[in-house]
Amino acid sequence: MKGGRSTLAVVERYCVFYADGCVLHMIGAAEGDKNMYKPCTCITFPLDRSCHNTWYVRQKGYKYENWDLPCLDPSASHHSPAESLAEEISFATYFDLGLEDWRK
Repeated sequence: MKGGRSTLAVVERYCVFYADGCVLHMIGAAEGDKNMYKPCTCITFPLDRSCHNTWYVRQKGYKYENWDLPCLDPSASHHSPAESLAEEISFATYFDLGLEDWRK
C-alpha cells in the first residue's frame, strides 16, 4: 500500500511483471495497445498523486524521492515535463474523468 492505495508486487526491487522489460507492455504492444494490460500507476509513471489527490511529477530530490533513476532527474532532459510526459498527462486526465476506473 502507498498513500492508502494498492501497489504492484515487487520482488528484489523489481516489479513482478519485469522480465527484460515490462511483460504487460510487451504483450499489449504485440496486440496493438501497449497500455492494454497495464495498471494506472504504470501508465502514468513518473506522475504520482499527492496526499491532496493532485498529480505531480516524481523527481529526484522532490518530496523525498528515494529512487535514483535517470528518468527522475530533471537535468537529464532538455524538454519540459509537459512535453516529455504528454502521453502520461493525457492518460491521467482520461483516468480522472472516470473512463479507466477498472485500472484502480
